[in-house]
Amino acid sequence: MSRLLTLSLLLLCTSGVSHAGAPASLGSSSRYFDYGSSSFYREQMQADLVARPDTLSFAFTLRKTAPDSNAALDALHALVNDLDKREKDVTGGAAAVHMHAMRIEQARDKQGNLLANQLMVVIDGVVDAPLAPELDYWARAKLLGAVSAATRPLVDAGREQKQQLMVNVELPRAVLKDPESFRADLIKLWVERARSFATQASSAGEPLAVESCDPPGAVSQRTLGLEEVALTLRQSCKLDVVKK
Repeated sequence: MSRLLTLSLLLLCTSGVSHAGAPASLGSSSRYFDYGSSSFYREQMQADLVARPDTLSFAFTLRKTAPDSNAALDALHALVNDLDKREKDVTGGAAAVHMHAMRIEQARDKQGNLLANQLMVVIDGVVDAPLAPELDYWARAKLLGAVSAATRPLVDAGREQKQQLMVNVELPRAVLKDPESFRADLIKLWVERARSFATQASSAGEPLAVESCDPPGAVSQRTLGLEEVALTLRQSCKLDVVKK
């Protein structure tokens, strides 16, 4: 009877930050993302492919309560324009705001009760700031601090307006803008590992070879620090005995 082995080789097994390196909130329950902890160094040592990040990125969500949705949207638009200006000021015009989802809900109080004649408009977006290749660690650290500081007026506005405006701004993290550009490198590394595994697992009389593979998933990334991101490509294949 043929021996059938399933080979599931992860090009990278690392448990970086939860939710693919999701940064901490700068809201009332702030938890600061630690780029200097020894755990990041240990994760780097486990990485099979580490790339240098080229972008600082953070997400934000704004919730505005008002009797009229258009008035709420106008107020939110002004806040985002101000954020965009501040981020461009500290990045030499390089930062960009990308808006995503928007929804309108019936406003509620802290107890969850519906508020009469009040709507809540929710928007979310992402701010990206390029990390030039020539920037060393210290220059990147200063840029991260400046990008983070530029969000403070928006966070303060949420604290001042309390129930009328809710602000959630994530701390910037260093990422790759296009992790898929490393797909070929990751597949090449996987093939080398698969061949090595087949060679080592084969007995003298029963050599193994790759029989079939599932389509690989998307290239995922996990932030290790200001200078490194770990790349992962999940690939699963079956090895079977070579028939003579």
